[in-house]
Amino acid sequence: MSLAPTLTIETTRISALVRVSSARRHEREDIPVARRARPQRPRRGNRVAGLLIGCTFVCGGSVLAVLVVPQLLARLEPPQTIEVPGFRERPDADGRLLGHFPYLEAESNNLIVFQPGIE
Repeated sequence: MSLAPTLTIETTRISALVRVSSARRHEREDIPVARRARPQRPRRGNRVAGLLIGCTFVCGGSVLAVLVVPQLLARLEPPQTIEVPGFRERPDADGRLLGHFPYLEAESNNLIVFQPGIE
């Protein structure tokens, strides 16, 4: 009579051939069988929404820079009033008088005679 329990060791042959059914077994084992997981798809909706929001900010900032900033800069500069004696028109906010920008007068030695018909 033997008092010690007998041990039975089962061995299986290791094969390079993988069976498809082995990954689908639902038996409890010491080491669980690895199962393939599908990679998560990147969400395209967030990319498109981010691109749309970014383009909106860029376009809005461009419009703001073109339309509003020059007016703000003109308000910061002190207005220069150019008075022309005997002329009642006043220069515009940007310094133009009758649509023309101001310029310095030429010196008398740089003046030339100009008349119709002279070549």
